[in-house]
Amino acid sequence: MDLLSLCLEATNSSIPALSPNSPLAEHLICPEHEGSVLEIKTYPPLLDHPIAATIWHFDGAGTLHAGVYPFPISFVYHYPFSDGTKTQLHVHDYIELGFVAQGELKQIILGRECVFHRGDFCLIDMNCAHQDCLIDQEATVIFFGIAKEQFYELLDENITHQNIIAFLRSALKKQKDLQQYLQFIPREGADEKMQPLLASLVFELVSGGVGTAYLQRGLLLRIFHLLGTEYELSLSRAQKKLMQNLLFDDVTNYIDTHLSTVSLEELSRVFHFQADYFNRLFRQKTGSTYLSYVQHQRLLRAEHLLLYTDRSIEEIAREVGYENRSFFYRLFKSVYGLTPSAFREKRR
Repeated sequence: MDLLSLCLEATNSSIPALSPNSPLAEHLICPEHEGSVLEIKTYPPLLDHPIAATIWHFDGAGTLHAGVYPFPISFVYHYPFSDGTKTQLHVHDYIELGFVAQGELKQIILGRECVFHRGDFCLIDMNCAHQDCLIDQEATVIFFGIAKEQFYELLDENITHQNIIAFLRSALKKQKDLQQYLQFIPREGADEKMQPLLASLVFELVSGGVGTAYLQRGLLLRIFHLLGTEYELSLSRAQKKLMQNLLFDDVTNYIDTHLSTVSLEELSRVFHFQADYFNRLFRQKTGSTYLSYVQHQRLLRAEHLLLYTDRSIEEIAREVGYENRSFFYRLFKSVYGLTPSAFREKRR
């Protein structure tokens, strides 16, 4: 069954209806009642699961049908609303990953109106104040609630190299006071790859079964890997600057730990950027090219090895990435004014 069909089945009228007087009703949909009051939404009650899904289906006739999975009992809350109704301003004590399965989702995030289209994701951290806008048109949205411990474990898996993971780790883990949300827009063909993963995750959340916790975690890992490799981040200017700084730190750390073998092709493969991007990044951050930076780091490493080890010049040249001994000699002398052996003799 495809994702949309699963969502419609999980919110249809054959499932027992939740009473509007149930405490769960307010957890699912809390209409605005005090404009300036900020509410804290806790992780879905009675859930002993690190991942949950709240499914909203707007039927286009003024009713929102909502369910939460997994849950000890099956229910759907049918909420009639007026077009333009907003939920109460709130934050979460968990990470929310929203996905638009059909139609559009409108939210007011940090005072800014944001519209998410079919196939878009929105990741909202625990400090980010927002409201959902209920629009009278057919739409289906899945809000995945991810317990913060589970989310941090996902980040520590290094499921995609650091182009978004470092950004997420900093924005959503280290900097608790940084209110943050991220919009992911699918590149061509990305949605076709993502839909089966989401359908499998929703199926596991709804149906359960033996080993479902492991399957859910594995599917979430794949979803975040795909977000890191097949989606574009829609970022504000401040977010772009932060991401660029974090990316530069990660790239230079990678270079330093792979100094003897690193290449632009390798960086492109690992970080999922075109090769010419790294030259632009290094020019902006250092005023020189990627090659100049790598050569500088290799020579610094060679200098250290010459002074503090007894390795031969040939061994040192190979260790810092130069198989051609003559080239290493010429490069070293052009910078230090001495051959490597003369430098060692003079400085020791």
